[in-house]
Amino acid sequence: MTTRKTTVQILWRSLGILVLGSFCLLNGCGKSGSMPAADPNAGLPPEAVAVRKAFESAGPSYRNPIEEALALVRAGQINPSALAEALPQLERIADNPTISAIQKQALNELIQKIKAGGVKSAAPKDIH
Repeated sequence: MTTRKTTVQILWRSLGILVLGSFCLLNGCGKSGSMPAADPNAGLPPEAVAVRKAFESAGPSYRNPIEEALALVRAGQINPSALAEALPQLERIADNPTISAIQKQALNELIQKIKAGGVKSAAPKDIH
């Protein structure tokens, strides 16, 4: 009888430890801070950041192609052929008559910067 009672106690304790461990794992064991989100503008030139800001309230039909083109602009910092791929996408969006004047201006500034070969990434932020 004592062996059965001991086995049941061990099972209940194991279950309690398992539940507590799962709770700690899911809740981060009470860590007060979480990891900061990655900066989506990291590595983008100021003109590209202005384009993202101009389209932040636009619908997905604009935001998705803009984000794809901006990813190519970011990649163009390392691989210039990515800029050649981004340019027609940006020009196609800029030619759309339904975008606002602010959006068109931001796109045209980025397009001109790419054509002039002056696209440089933003200066990295000092993290201390």
